[in-house]
Amino acid sequence: AMERRNIALATQSDVARLLDANMAEAVELSDQLRESPLARQQATQVLDNEDEPRRRRVRASLIVAEHDSDAAHLLAQFACDGPVDDVTDLATRAGELFPSLADKAAATWRDQSAPRGTLIRAACMVANDPRHVESLRGDAQAEQVVRLVVAENPVWINRYSKAFRPISRE
Repeated sequence: AMERRNIALATQSDVARLLDANMAEAVELSDQLRESPLARQQATQVLDNEDEPRRRRVRASLIVAEHDSDAAHLLAQFACDGPVDDVTDLATRAGELFPSLADKAAATWRDQSAPRGTLIRAACMVANDPRHVESLRGDAQAEQVVRLVVAENPVWINRYSKAFRPISRE
């Protein structure tokens, strides 16, 4: 009984840390917590609470996104319009941890009808997913990525560069 209580307290502490972490750390923590039924339960409670700030709900969705369509939708929405630093941190692991998120980003990139900010965020996701990266290769696609990056706020260009590292040498 004492061991279960200690495990529950440790999981609760880890979930609380994830909810307040920067995105890079939250992605790493979510990878460790995804298999814990208690962590999934706690994440679902946060996700279902509309009074929770979006930032915390997004981080909770990292734990349950592959099994909860509402969480997957919130995460996909965030990937399209979230802060640049968070999106690039998420992008570097999206294909590996969240295949459905990477698939949605690839569809957004192929469609090309979304606003510029959404397209560049989608391209970040696609650049880091081996299953979809080919859709960024080629002269026309590379020119489109460059146009999107150049049109962004200059402060963000360095931030985006991390997400485009997999294709930067091409």
